[in-house]
Amino acid sequence: LTGGTLSGPLSGTSATFSGKVTINITDTAGVSSLEALRLSMGQISNYGDGVYSSYFYNTSTEGARIGMRTVSTSGTELYFSTKENGGSLTQKMVIDTSGNVGIGTDVPTNGRLVINKNSSAASFGGNVCQLFENFNTTDGQMMSIGFRNNNSVGTTAYIDAVAYDQSIGATDIRFSTYSGSGWNSNMVTFQHTGRVGIGTVSPNTKLHISSAALS
Repeated sequence: LTGGTLSGPLSGTSATFSGKVTINITDTAGVSSLEALRLSMGQISNYGDGVYSSYFYNTSTEGARIGMRTVSTSGTELYFSTKENGGSLTQKMVIDTSGNVGIGTDVPTNGRLVINKNSSAASFGGNVCQLFENFNTTDGQMMSIGFRNNNSVGTTAYIDAVAYDQSIGATDIRFSTYSGSGWNSNMVTFQHTGRVGIGTVSPNTKLHISSAALS
């Protein structure tokens, strides 16, 4: 279909449209030339409670859903639902009206990113809630979590996971902070051996405090 308006249901195995496609929108003046498809709340997949969804099917079974939910007269949130093997479709992630992201919760009110997992594991590492993985196979490579308290200064603290011996998974954890005028790099190191170093990244006893760290 090129140009014009299509009314009524569209059926068949495939359809090709040239140009922009709008559904349930009568005024297309504001539709960007970069948009391939625009949907309006209207009555399309609107369940009457402000929920508007797009569905994804695996053969004839619904496998995923992306939806927009109205929470106030002008506020909306975006949610994502998937289905586990043999399970039912459930919500897995939400982006709320303030831009907070919730994984495993639809009320991410305790921070920008809230991850909620019902863990029944009683042993260390038995139920990972969040995983950072580095595919680099070179020893000494780091994965970092950064903290910033002043945008003009930049990152002001780091927690680094250092690949001491990537082939066996030996990993050190190091902590660094910014004093306001310079870096206190690798202030504390938790070595893969179980040793702790203050002011050194190579502790040779259970607790090794470098003489320089005492000054």
